Amino acid sequence: MERSRSYRLDGKDWFWLLACASGGVALGLLSLKLLLATVLEPELLRESSLRIARNVRLVEVFLGRIPTNQLPPGVVLHRSASPPETSVPPSGFERRLARDLEEVHGLRRSLLRDRPPTQEPWGGYWIRLHGQHGPVATWLYQPNRLATNVWFLPLLRSLLILVGLLGGIVVFLTQWVERPFRMVLQNLPDTNTPPVRLLPERGIAPLRRLSLGINRLLERVNDADRARRAMLQGLCHDLASPQARLALRLEGLQEKASVANGLVEHSDTLLAMERDLRSLSALTSRIGLLATDGRPRSQPSWLGLDDLCGRLISAYPAGLVKLDVPRLVVCIDGLALERAIGNLLDNALEHGAPPVLIRARRRGHQLVMAVEDGGCGIAHDTQLTMTTPPHLTDRQRSRPRGLGLGIVEAFCRDNHGTMLLSSTKRGGLRVTLNLSGVEGHPLFQARPTR
Repeated sequence: MERSRSYRLDGKDWFWLLACASGGVALGLLSLKLLLATVLEPELLRESSLRIARNVRLVEVFLGRIPTNQLPPGVVLHRSASPPETSVPPSGFERRLARDLEEVHGLRRSLLRDRPPTQEPWGGYWIRLHGQHGPVATWLYQPNRLATNVWFLPLLRSLLILVGLLGGIVVFLTQWVERPFRMVLQNLPDTNTPPVRLLPERGIAPLRRLSLGINRLLERVNDADRARRAMLQGLCHDLASPQARLALRLEGLQEKASVANGLVEHSDTLLAMERDLRSLSALTSRIGLLATDGRPRSQPSWLGLDDLCGRLISAYPAGLVKLDVPRLVVCIDGLALERAIGNLLDNALEHGAPPVLIRARRRGHQLVMAVEDGGCGIAHDTQLTMTTPPHLTDRQRSRPRGLGLGIVEAFCRDNHGTMLLSSTKRGGLRVTLNLSGVEGHPLFQARPTR
């Protein structure tokens, strides 16, 4: 129950909603007042004073010449010493109307507002007439007409109140819902490389709750990244010592091989061990970059593809791996390429059958490399999911579930390429890499133009 309440508007949200709605209503009423003061009221005042002045003068002239009972039927008079019982004290408009009658038309008359609808449905005014009629005063009733009254004011007032209310709600939705939600979308991390920036916790309660939940998840991601970086830094430190010892021992063996004829036949093995040790040292340095930068950046350089593949297969016994690689000079991350091809070779030798063939061809602006083995292959329906954990019937069920192919696929993505799995004519597995190179670095040297 407490959890469901957190996804509703809280007291602060309701306060701001009511504040915005009240501000909108107040703004609507203020707009109505300004509209009346600047546009409607002057025109109503001018027309009403003109009609009243004309009728008052006419009635006063006729009263001095003919009896009251001979006046036209539309003229309503009230004779008494006091104002009519239906009259009410004048409002601000009536006071301004009386002042306009005096200043513009030269009529100084007492003017009272009638309580509608006593005489007319639209109301009117009682105006005290001048003349010698004894102690009893004569009051003329002047009704309003559609052209001179403000019958539309209640409708206009309601409309402006509704518009102001809707405007306040729109302001609330914009400032406390739409804008904070847009900020959340704009600040969502667009990368999967920690540390990631936390989101602003603003807006209504459900949106703040959502931002809080996302921030807690991001904090756990950042904490896991910090722990991973610390672990990788410790791993680099722990790997440095045995690598240094291996390097010293290998150097000692190479010195003995140079003076002892009995170790000459092992010189190729020592060279292969030296290359493997250099590769291990380079991988350790990459792990160090991973611990500091979050992800090791690609370091492309110009190298001979045939030389790289030749050095790579020298670490394997003779006859297990064959090369079909022409002389190609490419700009690529050599260490990452060695790691990818090495994973494919290890996978082919462990689960396939020798000999393993490495092919390479240039196809336009792409480098196409393939590693083929002579094993029994894998099922076609499994080739689509080889970078995910394979089925138990596959040849990799005893391996760490597709990790090697995942590394190769990541290398292809870094080089704007793809990895394809297919079967060879011999029934083995062929892994084809279509590489376009790292962004900003051409894969091949530009051919000279004549």
